[in-house]
Amino acid sequence: MSWFGLMKRSLKKVGGNPGILNSQEYHDLLCISVNDLEVYGIPSEYKIQDGEPVSVECEVVTEEFCDDSAYTFVVGGVSG
Repeated sequence: MSWFGLMKRSLKKVGGNPGILNSQEYHDLLCISVNDLEVYGIPSEYKIQDGEPVSVECEVVTEEFCDDSAYTFVVGGVSG
């Protein structure tokens, strides 16, 4: 199963729908941004490099609410 299918199935399991899917012509479940791009980045063919910060944002909509969450982490090792 693709990550897209896994995410969609996981949201449905808890009674939610992806909030950003098909909104403003955006056709994905997550926003993924690298380095200093704003969190609502559009996916591209860019290959993330070791040590780069990456932000992942997901929005969930149910009958009662709409909520989103973002998490930023460093890919691979951190040199210091």
